[in-house]
Amino acid sequence: MLVERGVIERPTGVEAYGDLVEAVSSVAEGSALVLVLETYGVHVDELDVGPVDSLVIVVGAEDYGVPQREVERLKAVGHEVKVVRLPMSVPGASYNVVASLVMLLYELKRKGLNLKR
Repeated sequence: MLVERGVIERPTGVEAYGDLVEAVSSVAEGSALVLVLETYGVHVDELDVGPVDSLVIVVGAEDYGVPQREVERLKAVGHEVKVVRLPMSVPGASYNVVASLVMLLYELKRKGLNLKR
């Protein structure tokens, strides 16, 4: 294959993997809450999550995260979007994306996230 030989560069960015808004809309059901895990936003300890029908968590690549324009597009189509961040001892630093997701899931469980169904 051309990709294996390095002839075609591996695509990067949201655009390379499809449309984020379309992907989120395809899995969000009812009163869905979309949490975007980023290095800015509401501190996870301050996150208030009431009962929701479904939860969609969006994480970006470790090098560039979720572009702000994609967050704005999610809001523009009517999704309830909250950008959330994890506590960091060094401002602007970030954890491995999988470790970050695990920490967020733990915090949601600890807070007693209540899915309606």
